[in-house]
Amino acid sequence: MFVLKAAFLYYVQLWVRWTLPRIRIDQVLYACVQVLLPMTMLILLCNTLWMLGLNYGQLGWLILLDSVIHRVLVLIGAVLVIGMIAIAAHGYSNRRRLVGSLVIDHLPGA
Repeated sequence: MFVLKAAFLYYVQLWVRWTLPRIRIDQVLYACVQVLLPMTMLILLCNTLWMLGLNYGQLGWLILLDSVIHRVLVLIGAVLVIGMIAIAAHGYSNRRRLVGSLVIDHLPGA
């Protein structure tokens, strides 16, 4: 599962780089170092603490709680993925190349 998550984050990083070809190197470094890296470390820390907190041998109800939380987290992840796809489809349908501060205003008559 860890390898799949790492591959997904690697794919997102490459996707951002290839989708925005005129992005400056400081924006790439911001996205990689200040956004994706802390998010990845937070996910890893939460997963480690969750695995250390579980002791399956003593409490049977903890297995049920683990199963419920796992299903809720999978559902949240699926909703986020569907949301990202919907945002990308919306941007594609409106033909917007750049968003936010990266938008270049065209000169009048151009």
